[in-house]
Amino acid sequence: MKPVTKPGEYGTLYRYVVTYTDKSDPCCPEMTWHCWAYSLEHAEDKFYANDDSWTIVNLRRLVEGIDQHRVPRHAPRAT
Repeated sequence: MKPVTKPGEYGTLYRYVVTYTDKSDPCCPEMTWHCWAYSLEHAEDKFYANDDSWTIVNLRRLVEGIDQHRVPRHAPRAT
């Protein structure tokens, strides 16, 4: 499985998908946000940099050439 990448200023950037929701609203559906980041932690930091009212459900690195539903998902860091 080859991740989707591009060169970055400090090394290789990976394309991440963050699935998130508003846990205070039970009717809020899960939504996704995409970003370029150096690591899972960097993607999580970028997500929360502008607004911390949302809650991350999971994060995953995009992979070339396969069904994205088969890509491993990672839980957010414990706070």
